[in-house]
Amino acid sequence: MKKTLLYIHGRGGAASESGHYKALFPGYDVAGTDYKGETPWEAAGEIRSAAEKYGRVTIVANSIGAYYAMCAGIDGLVERAYFISPVTDMESLILDMMAKSGVSEEELREKGEAGELSWDYLTWVRSHPIEWRAPTAILCAEGDELVPTEITRAFAEKIGAELTIMPGGEHWFHTEAQMEFLDRWITGRFADTERLHIYPASRERMELIIASEKDEELRRAYAQMLQGCLRHPDQWDWYAIWLIELKDGTHIGDLSFKGLSDDGAAEIGYGIIEEYRAQGFASEAVSGMCRWAFRHPEVRSIEAETEAGNAASQRVLEKCGFRPNGIIGEEGPRFSLAPMEVKNNILTEETFIELYSSVGWEPPCEAQVRLALQNSLATFTALENGKPVGMVRLIGDGGMSFYIKDFAVHPDYQARGTGKMLLRALEQFIRDSIEPGWAVSLELISTKEAIPFYRKMGFEERPCEWDGPGMMKMMR
Repeated sequence: MKKTLLYIHGRGGAASESGHYKALFPGYDVAGTDYKGETPWEAAGEIRSAAEKYGRVTIVANSIGAYYAMCAGIDGLVERAYFISPVTDMESLILDMMAKSGVSEEELREKGEAGELSWDYLTWVRSHPIEWRAPTAILCAEGDELVPTEITRAFAEKIGAELTIMPGGEHWFHTEAQMEFLDRWITGRFADTERLHIYPASRERMELIIASEKDEELRRAYAQMLQGCLRHPDQWDWYAIWLIELKDGTHIGDLSFKGLSDDGAAEIGYGIIEEYRAQGFASEAVSGMCRWAFRHPEVRSIEAETEAGNAASQRVLEKCGFRPNGIIGEEGPRFSLAPMEVKNNILTEETFIELYSSVGWEPPCEAQVRLALQNSLATFTALENGKPVGMVRLIGDGGMSFYIKDFAVHPDYQARGTGKMLLRALEQFIRDSIEPGWAVSLELISTKEAIPFYRKMGFEERPCEWDGPGMMKMMR
């Protein structure tokens, strides 16, 4: 039985736009829903009926269509959602429209309507907060004039969604460059990081790179990459030149793989233009590229080879988690990286004490740790090559309040996304364990150094406008 992709258009759009996605989702039946409702309570019912007709669906939803989809409560039917420029905070959007129109809440309440504004609409939005649990990827543009990127970022962090922000752009993706970016995002053909846009070059771009390259050895290597692409078009991304650009489009280097072996090993190579070196771009790009590669289940390991005297390149690999594998290749020592994973409820007293101590904390005695682990709601351990490198415990009542404790990542594995993986696994555990519609609190006491990390992950500091400071008391 074929899988189904359901496309949900934005304001002024149409179901026929779904045709664009047929080539991007081979093997799927692609359908669009032409909902007629202009309010969330009307449109949501139509969208839910369309989704229920197919049972399980993947959805692509645009702008307000994403908001209507979330209002429809279909996340239990959705295998994966792709939201493009989603409206995620309708109340904020309405209040902004009111401010620009010079309409106060009191005035709107009295009149009922003021142009496009409606008091019934606003009160419905306030009484129906968004709850969304389906695995979700979000694409928005830096230049979105309708929904500020900070609102989209906050929502993505709240629900644990993958967020990609296109440099420049606008709310409506429609130009050739914007649609090309969107297509790469849908198909997973980019490896963007905080500062970098990384994507595979087209045949035409690779031919231009080869023609303009003055270094004979490098030109020969680029030509071999293109030949690999042409010989293995179904594995284009594993042979192509991947371009590394700053968010403003400045080209600063490139990466490549040398194909993908039958045993799931991919070898990576990389280079940064000299004037952009020593700024952390190489390690950022390699880390992003490795994350992209490990999203493919067939990839078991990533390898690299450096010249024996190239200490800078070896530092890049080590910073990204690569370790020498004892093999000396044609150029020099070889390094390997295996995917990191998070496992639930495997944390032992010995591992707890080891990781607790690694970050400079004085550990409790083993008996105390054993009792704490037994009474935890869940524990989460990050593993690389089977080695524990990070941990976090979850405690609480399971219904209203959850609390994060003993969140520790070994210093050698910090700044590599380990903490983010652990926290996302913990938050997913909570989402899976509570009933639909429940609102629960996730709380913690942060070290001063970790405050920026928790802010980025959507946590709010205390004291604030409505709450006093968190408090604690140690007892003996």
